[in-house]
Amino acid sequence: MTVANAQKFIKRGLIDSELRARLNRASNPDEIQKILEEENLDFTPGEFDEAFHHALTECQTTDAANQTKEFKGWWDLLFQTF
Repeated sequence: MTVANAQKFIKRGLIDSELRARLNRASNPDEIQKILEEENLDFTPGEFDEAFHHALTECQTTDAANQTKEFKGWWDLLFQTF
């Protein structure tokens, strides 16, 4: 698991609606982890947080920053449903 995987996940997740849909259909956190591993995107919650903050620093517009924040909101909400 690496921060680089979390960075790839954020970049891909922002544009890959199919990946987000697969994650939305997961019935528990273990299934989410399995999907991420299948995609070679496994990471820890701390690595995700580090990648998220890094992604925000790379945003060059307010819209890009807002989109990144919305993605993190979706990610956090995904785990609140269990």
